[in-house]
Parts: sequence; C-alpha cells; structure tokens
Amino acid sequence: MKTDDLVKQYSKAISHLRTQKELDRLGLVFGAGISDVFGFPSWLELIDRIACDKRVDGKRLLDNAGSNTSTSQLLFQSYRTKEYSSIGDNYSAFDKFNSHVQAGWHEVIHDALYKDVPAKTNELKTMDSYLHEYLDIIRDIKLTVNYNFDNTIERLLSENRTEDQKSKARGYRTVWNSDIQLYPQRGVIYHPNGFLPDNTTERTSEDLIFLDDSFGDQLIESTSGHYSTLSYYYAQNTCIFIGLSLEDSTLKHLLRKIANTHPGHVHYYVYYLEDTNTLDNESKNAIIDANFEVYNLVTLFLNKDGIKNLAKIIKKSDEDYEEISDLVAKDTSFKYFLTGSVSVGKSTAVSHFRSLQTHDEWLENRIDGMEKDPKLISKKEQIEKIDKWVVDQWRKKNFTLARTANHGVHIIDRCPLDAFAFTPVKEWTKKAKFTKDGITPKRSKTKLVNGTVILLLGDPDAMAVRALKLQKKVSPADLTFRQDLLKLVYGNDVAGIVWLDTREKTAKKVAKEISRIIHIDNYTECNIQNRLSQIENGEVSADDEGCEQ
Repeated sequence: MKTDDLVKQYSKAISHLRTQKELDRLGLVFGAGISDVFGFPSWLELIDRIACDKRVDGKRLLDNAGSNTSTSQLLFQSYRTKEYSSIGDNYSAFDKFNSHVQAGWHEVIHDALYKDVPAKTNELKTMDSYLHEYLDIIRDIKLTVNYNFDNTIERLLSENRTEDQKSKARGYRTVWNSDIQLYPQRGVIYHPNGFLPDNTTERTSEDLIFLDDSFGDQLIESTSGHYSTLSYYYAQNTCIFIGLSLEDSTLKHLLRKIANTHPGHVHYYVYYLEDTNTLDNESKNAIIDANFEVYNLVTLFLNKDGIKNLAKIIKKSDEDYEEISDLVAKDTSFKYFLTGSVSVGKSTAVSHFRSLQTHDEWLENRIDGMEKDPKLISKKEQIEKIDKWVVDQWRKKNFTLARTANHGVHIIDRCPLDAFAFTPVKEWTKKAKFTKDGITPKRSKTKLVNGTVILLLGDPDAMAVRALKLQKKVSPADLTFRQDLLKLVYGNDVAGIVWLDTREKTAKKVAKEISRIIHIDNYTECNIQNRLSQIENGEVSADDEGCEQ
C-alpha cells in the first residue's frame, strides 16, 4: 500500500497517531508476526521442534495430548523427567537441580527458536521488510512491548547506529521484569514473556512464559506483575499492535478489561493481508466492528508496504504530511463538538477521551446566573451580561481552534450554537446577528470552525435529578423545552450532525457509542457558520407551539 493510499484510507487514524507521538503517548507492541521473515518458526513449528529434540523426546506426547492440556508444559515435564533420571539426587542442594533444568530447557528452546535464523545481523537487515522504519520511533518513545523471546529488534537497533552513536551508548535497554518504571529513559524494550537472545553469553530472563491458548487464563495470576504493568501502559498510551494474534487468551483478556474500564480509549490493530484486496468490504467491516466492539481496537488492513509506510508517515514533518494529505484531499484535523442539554452527561462523556485533544466548555470560570434557567433571571441586564460573556468566550475558543487545532482528533465540549437553547425562538434572528458579530465579525478572517456535532439526548426526569446534585435549578419541563430547542438548532437531517440517545445507558456505554462515531464512522463536517446564517435568516424556526414558552 502506497503512502498516498494509506493517507486516503486511514487519514483520521494517522492524524491521531502522529499527535500521540508528538505528545509522547505513542506505544508500539510487537508479536510473532514480525519474525517469520527472519526464519523464526511459528508457535506450532516451535513446539514441534522442541518435541523432536532428543533431549525432550516428546513427539508421542503431542500425538496423545488432550485438547485441555498445555503442550509446552507437557514437553517441559518430559524434559525434566529425563534430566532427573540421568542426574538423580546429585543436584539436590540449594535447588541446584531446578536451576540446571531451567538452563537446559532454555538451551532447548534457543536451539529450536534460532535454528533457521541468520547469525549475522547484516543478513537480517537484507531480509527485513519494515522494521527498519520503526527503529527511530522505538528509540524515541519511552517503551516498546515485544511479546517475542528473541532479540531481533535489539540487533537491528544496535546495527542501525552511526559511528558516533556507537561510541557513546547502545541506544536501547532490554527489560523483562514488570518494574519498568525504574527505567526512566527512552528506547526501553519490554519482553513480558521473557527474553532469549541469539548470543547465549548474553543475559537471559529467568523465565520464559509459554501462553498456550487453553492455558493462558491460569497463567494470568502467576504473571500478575506483568499483567498490571501492561494494563497501566495500555491505559496511558495509544498503541499500534503489529504481528499479534487476537487468539492469545491473555492478550484478549487484557484488552477486554482496558476496553471496559476506558471505553473512550482506542488502540490500533494491524490486520496483515499480503494482498489488501483478499477480503471484500463486507468481511472487512465485520472484522472492524468485532474488534472495536470487543476490544476497542481500530483495525488497519495493511500489507508489508503499508506497515512500512505507516511508520514513515508517522515520522514525517507536519509540512510534508499536510502536503500528502492535500494531494489526496484528506483532512489532517478532525473536530467533534459534543453538546446537549443541562446534565445530559456531556462533560462526563468528554472525560473519557483523554487520549484525544480535549477542549473544555469554557476558558474561564462561569459568571453568576449561568447556573439558573433564563426564566429565573429577572434582570435584563444580567441576561445581556451572560450573553456577552458567552460570545466572548466562544470568540476566544473559536480563534484557538482555528489557529492551533490543525492536526489530530479533537473533542470539544459544547458548540457555539448552544446559546439558542436559552433564547426565545422569536429572538433567534437578533441573537444570531449578535453571535455572528461577536464571534466572527466582518473584519475578522476567522469563521466558525466546522466539525461533526454530536447532540446527546437524555431523559429530562433523570437529568433534573443530576442537575439537583450539581446545585442547578432546573425542572424536567424546562429540560424538555431546552432539549427540544437544541433538536431544532441541530436538526438530524443536517449534514455533519449526529443525534445520540443516552436514555437508560450508562456513562461508559455512552462513551463507547461516541467513540464509535469518532473512530469508526466516516467523518462529515457540519458547516456551523452556514447554520448560524440560516438561523439569522429565519430559515430555522419552531414548527409548533411546543418550542415557544
């Protein structure tokens, strides 16, 4: 997949990933799929090689193993029994026998793992399809997770240095213990399943964790340190998963837990296809929906060139990225205005999207009177003061969005047209002119920023109860009225406006549905400036007395 095609198909994902890297919140996670090109065996091939090793002699065990039995544990026990038979009690002191078995077992795995892998790093470089493009990213980010035992990434990193760099530092650090917070540096590569380098004189991890699919759940407790470390890491960063299978039960369990705990937080999963046309759109959409619904994963269908070009474009300068995006007529900034009536859960929903660039409701503390329904404010001067303050806030907020929100995915608390829900319909034309002159005066080159508007709709009775807790004086009838006005302002037949019913849904369920709109659905902008003009021209008005009060 060429760079232009990549941007054309996945512009929103790329913009998000680029921003996360800039904010130091990008993570990389690698699995076995990155290794086959170098001659490493698949899981089944590795197990078969170990079984056929004379030191294990476990082929018969594989043939007779039940479906609920861990094959790796069977082979280990076979090896351990053979060693005990040949050594006996000679190694009984200070747990010497177990240490001997562990060292020998690692040697068996090493021989099976590296059997067909070139010994020279230069040969690895010639076989590499895309990892070389990720080396600079690995050096630059805080942590890379590698579920593989081997040190291929480390070898490529070591080789890919200038002479000056070689004289100063190795440029990375390999860890396999769960206390990764003790390494406050960049270029840390974390092997949660253990580490077994090609050179047997290098230090290896004490344990190598084989996670058979049928055995993974039982191992979660024994690897709780790794589990909690990865859980925290995935919750704090936006990761690209490359070469991983969603058949691994522990990975599935972990991603599922993160998805439930942080419904607004997504990761990106590379679904490898040698030919991206192998699957039809219906099949791709089914995979996209399933991965998102269960694991909060945004699926990218990429071949080797696509994986390589993904790294290239993440590293490009803003200017170069904008040029490529312009060539394929794609946005580099995606803005989502989240709005709704008082106490519908808007601010709570926004709080679930800390991996996006969030913009608060107001830039300053609200002035007195804004906590009340407009009907309860008796002084005209106070209402005018509030209107002027709101317009001034949106003038500043809109200017900031227009000037600084040029990249990434943004979620914005409230929309500039919300004020019409607090204004009698008969005064909308006057209010629209006041709003336009205040936020986008004729002398200004800055117009209202466009974006997708997500209107949250709720149950007025439930909203009134929540409002009471927040010391807001509003009745269910008032909330019904204001919500109907918002529905009028943000018609569901207007391009770029989406209605989301929140009734009888938990805050996490609402966040999940908003996340789907943001990350899965196509991006369509609402022309908010044009909508304001329609209101000013009287093209948006109440159809019945229900919107008059």
